[in-house]
Amino acid sequence: MNKIAKELNKENITWAIGASVLLYLKGIVSQFHDIDIMVTIDDIHLTKDILMNMGILQPPNPSSKYKTKYFLAFMIIELKISLQSVELCCQYYELTKRDTKVKMSYKIMESKQLIPLFL
Repeated sequence: MNKIAKELNKENITWAIGASVLLYLKGIVSQFHDIDIMVTIDDIHLTKDILMNMGILQPPNPSSKYKTKYFLAFMIIELKISLQSVELCCQYYELTKRDTKVKMSYKIMESKQLIPLFL
């Protein structure tokens, strides 16, 4: 994760992590199974290129669980990395009335700050 964070920050990509790895870092759960990375739509293609240079893009696995236009999965050194657009996640959260996640997503988009968690 350190290498991914450094590359995203080097390219000034606005990003955040979420799901189980965030809960792990906050001490809420004892393990995580993958890393979910959210980026702005403007940064999705550059982030995809960065992750493709580090690992293998996985075949599409359509699921009603993930409603974002951009949902890509990568394997990087035996770790599954999911890449999503924060804007589209926010629209989905709005439709499903998940107000806490809506506020969090808008905060990420408005701040336009990098989130250097592993430097």
